[in-house]
Amino acid sequence: MNILKKLFCITALMLVSGSFAVAEENIILDTLGFWRSYFSYSTAVVADGGKFQKVGLETNSPLPPEDWTSADFDDANWLRMPDAPFASWSHYIKSMQMNTGFVYGQGDTAAISVLCLRGKFNADPGRAGKLNLALVYRGGVVVYMNGKEIARGHMPKEGKLSVDTPAEVYPPDAYLNEKGAFLDQGDKGLEQLKLRLRTLDNISIPRELLRKGTNVLAIEIHRSAFTKEVYEKVKSIKSDGDKIFDGCGLVTARLTGNSVTPNVVRPSKTQIWNSSPLNADYDTDWGDPSEPLMPIEMAGAKNGFFSGKVVVGSASPIKRIKAVVTDLTGKSGGKIPASAIQVRYAVAELEGANLLLPIRIDKLEEVPPKEIPVRALKPSNYMRSIPGSPAPVYGAVLPVWITVNVSAEAKSDDYEGELSITVDSGAFKVPVKLRVYNYKLPDPKDFTVFAELIQSPETLALVYNVPLWSEKHWKLIEKSLAYIGAMGTKTCYIPLICKTNMGNTETMVRWIKDKDKYKYDFTVMEKYLDLVEKYQGKPSVVCLYVWDVFLSGGVDGAYLKSKTFTRAAQDGAPEVTLLKNGKGEDLTLSNYSEASARTLWKPLVEELKGILKKRKLEKSIMVGMVTDRAPDSDTVKFWKDLLPDAPWVKHAHNRTDINIPFGFTGSVWDRNTILEAIGKTGKTGRGWKNKELSTFFARDIRNAHPVETFRMMAEMTAFGEQRGFARQGADFWPIKSEGKTVLVSDGRFLKSVWGNLNIKTSLLAPGADGALATTRYEMMREGVQECEARIAVEKLLDGSKLRGDQAKRCEKILSERNQAIYSAFYDNRADFLGKKAYFCTYSWASSYPRYGAYYYLTSGWQERSADLYDIAAEATGTDKKAGFAVSFRDLAKQEQQGKQIQQKQKEK
Repeated sequence: MNILKKLFCITALMLVSGSFAVAEENIILDTLGFWRSYFSYSTAVVADGGKFQKVGLETNSPLPPEDWTSADFDDANWLRMPDAPFASWSHYIKSMQMNTGFVYGQGDTAAISVLCLRGKFNADPGRAGKLNLALVYRGGVVVYMNGKEIARGHMPKEGKLSVDTPAEVYPPDAYLNEKGAFLDQGDKGLEQLKLRLRTLDNISIPRELLRKGTNVLAIEIHRSAFTKEVYEKVKSIKSDGDKIFDGCGLVTARLTGNSVTPNVVRPSKTQIWNSSPLNADYDTDWGDPSEPLMPIEMAGAKNGFFSGKVVVGSASPIKRIKAVVTDLTGKSGGKIPASAIQVRYAVAELEGANLLLPIRIDKLEEVPPKEIPVRALKPSNYMRSIPGSPAPVYGAVLPVWITVNVSAEAKSDDYEGELSITVDSGAFKVPVKLRVYNYKLPDPKDFTVFAELIQSPETLALVYNVPLWSEKHWKLIEKSLAYIGAMGTKTCYIPLICKTNMGNTETMVRWIKDKDKYKYDFTVMEKYLDLVEKYQGKPSVVCLYVWDVFLSGGVDGAYLKSKTFTRAAQDGAPEVTLLKNGKGEDLTLSNYSEASARTLWKPLVEELKGILKKRKLEKSIMVGMVTDRAPDSDTVKFWKDLLPDAPWVKHAHNRTDINIPFGFTGSVWDRNTILEAIGKTGKTGRGWKNKELSTFFARDIRNAHPVETFRMMAEMTAFGEQRGFARQGADFWPIKSEGKTVLVSDGRFLKSVWGNLNIKTSLLAPGADGALATTRYEMMREGVQECEARIAVEKLLDGSKLRGDQAKRCEKILSERNQAIYSAFYDNRADFLGKKAYFCTYSWASSYPRYGAYYYLTSGWQERSADLYDIAAEATGTDKKAGFAVSFRDLAKQEQQGKQIQQKQKEK
């Protein structure tokens, strides 16, 4: 029996033998339905002689508002997810680890101190029957109905509780086996594992606490403190393979009763619901009928792109789809025309996906799809199953996105319009609101942030089955480069050798045999550079790709030397493309160490330098590529002689471990963070000031990782003293190779595989006629724009051009952003254990089982974006005053309150 099945049986046994036998009454709320949730981190607590003592570094994220349990509390920005409170990195997957409380040594859940859950249902108190609640949880619990406490378990029995009051301590047997080591998934002691699961059942809901219309069941789960013995064990954890026990979590919740409207499965009628652009949508989602439809609200600045969305769902296929947006009219008379607003339809890519799981809806189609089908999931070990839970009702799901291109000349104002959506089973109108602040973003080519999306020409030719460098191919390349340029990408790669790690079979400069010499055809390279300059401007880096790991003269870097590594033979010679009868074929040249190599390459390099100088790109020339393996000193000298002023490009684990002059590095580990000041002064590194072109290569990121990861990639690196991010793929899509689906750079040419340093992301998606944006692309673009605004403020602060209250306001807003980034994307466990924290790629990549990205979603990110653009407008002098009389935060609250009043009137 595998681990998942074994743990499933354990949990199932608990549910059936305990309080979760199949109920005869109607199920009103169930664990597998949608809940709103929020959680807070705080300093670890140890129980010592009946007293609680904080240990480790002081670290606290904001607690939930005091009124969070009330029915009228606005939870629109809280996490909305089924199978509360969380799922793993694929969103829905509920490994049994989540329920019995296993947390890997690198996990941050052990730092979660309180978990707040809100479930909604509609009722008429005069008709409602008896309602009963049963819970299985870890830690302690307090239960509220419409703001009134009705039960508590494994908490102090009397007195007022604070949100972060610790729960009853677990016995050591809940953590440790008979050998004194942490319980592992392989431990056989069922009774010992059962110690972790606590129950509170037969909780009767007083009818007098119900109200007509929407009711809210609030569940507040508190963390159990460690004993001193267990905490000492926790501190000794050294590897990711070690496990500790998360003492704060919900296992199952079920509210049953009669004459109350259930809210556990998809409603039968077609729905529309709000979804934050930062929240991932899945093809099995459905809307909570208890939540009113709110306007799409956005905040932005001039010369930028800003997105919002709503989601349509139906129990049957969605057909005859059309969405139209009106002009956005400003209160002062200005207008953003509908022609500047792009309406797109998000669809799921099923090819290559695990069809046993819900699929994230990521590709943004520009033309309405003919039909969105219903996709039902087959039962599997990937999906959690709870005895007695209602069978899921599957349907079709269609997120509709709008992206507003605010012109550089737009007026600062509050703009309003309307999005109309029609499908075969219904029609909907959604108000659209956009606040534009009086701050002008630079054009992407002028961004200070160093962003890099890498384009793959040959992927396009293979995916669309068009001849290499044909007119159809060039149109595909142009579409990809347009997206890449809009992100502010500042690099361009010109492969001068074949079969590199970037997946090119040919070189962009072709060789032509001319008697006993060679001529060179630069047509492809020049046309490619024309398009690069058209969409990216003058690139900062033009990398001439002349070396890869399969060539002779390679040496291992510090990273490989520190590993047990079997070195492959490196005796290859460079190959280039020879034009013969109008077609390209491979031509093998001399190794760089041979005397004849200089004779072959020097004429090409001289012509190449002349072309790039004519384009005013001579100062952008670099050579590459160095990775965890690098060319030896003879090869470095060879290219130093030919290109004396050209440094090397390196994408690797470490930044500078080899005696090679680097001009641009993208590294996994070198982040140069200054974390001691976080939470104290609010000041961090200014990545944009780094004299080195040192960037972060997020090696662990995959397309399936949380959207928040992509949005914050730019600011997280600036936060950690780097210039930006590198080596993210644009259109590195799966292709067929020898009957298998592989990534273009991930194994296309075995001799140039870089292992886990291969490009494994694609921010664009394949459409019918070329690349399309993804939801991740749009959020990454907004994140880069925000980082630009941040840098504009930091430059003024560092130049002492802001003083007094204005400087304090700027510092406060930047400090709030810093703290949110720290709480969400750094290794909270290090604080928890009293150790120095570092920026952890696994943490913000949400490598299982990380929850930092979920925290960021609930942390008021959109309000912080508005505050940043507001203060940027004031600081740069474009606004003499703060800007708007009502803050964006208050504007959203007013809208929610108005909707709640309308909902109550409708219910009456």
